Amino acid sequence: MFGKNTKHKSISTKIRGQTNCIYSRKCKIIHVNTHTQVTFAGAKSTAFYATNGQINQLLGDRTNIGGLRQRESSFTNQTLSLPPQSSFYLLSDGYIDQPNKDRKRFGTKNLQELLQAIKELPFRQQEAKILESLHLHQGTEEQRDDISVIGLQL
Repeated sequence: MFGKNTKHKSISTKIRGQTNCIYSRKCKIIHVNTHTQVTFAGAKSTAFYATNGQINQLLGDRTNIGGLRQRESSFTNQTLSLPPQSSFYLLSDGYIDQPNKDRKRFGTKNLQELLQAIKELPFRQQEAKILESLHLHQGTEEQRDDISVIGLQL
């Protein structure tokens, strides 16, 4: 799902994994003057943003929520100030972890390269390219996890 002209929105996604863990990411987006302030915190999740012609990655903490060992966890807020026309991408780990017939996962590096190649396209075309790349990689393999990608133009 892709959105445009997002102001004052919070996105929170939770995914229950096969190990009875919840992977979560929170993203708060606030328009401030001519820039957009984005605060991201992730539990075993990542986000990407496009600005100044480059795709950059925000790594969430390596801790998950829940699971067999219930414990109190804190997560790192990462705050960015992004100029107009920047893009921001949130995703579940299912896209990156999707295996092909050789059991090789799509991978973070491939996703970052894909986003770099399509960052200038309109979001509808980006969506089509993201789906096409996933289907080409996946081939006839079954989808093994949920796959969600959210793209926002700021």
